[in-house]
Amino acid sequence: MAKYGTLHLIPVPLAEGGRWLGIELETLVGSIKHWIVETPKTARAQLRAISPQIDLPSLELSSWSKHGSNEALTLLQPCLSGNPMGLISDAGAPGMA
Repeated sequence: MAKYGTLHLIPVPLAEGGRWLGIELETLVGSIKHWIVETPKTARAQLRAISPQIDLPSLELSSWSKHGSNEALTLLQPCLSGNPMGLISDAGAPGMA
């Protein structure tokens, strides 16, 4: 049986300030190299806010269009190949907005 990676739904702050997300999330975010994001520029800022030491140039940020569900399998390929992935939304928590 194939070993898949885990898709992590990562909450992001809607406003600047406060470290309410915790060290566990900072560590997790720092360990993920493959991301599905809405807007890459916004995602980089959000990831830096959660994990200040993150190596942004080493990340693979794949932009997802809400209107194109046919691209889902392509975007999830790293996860299907066994790598952990993160998914963040410009609007706080993925799946809530």
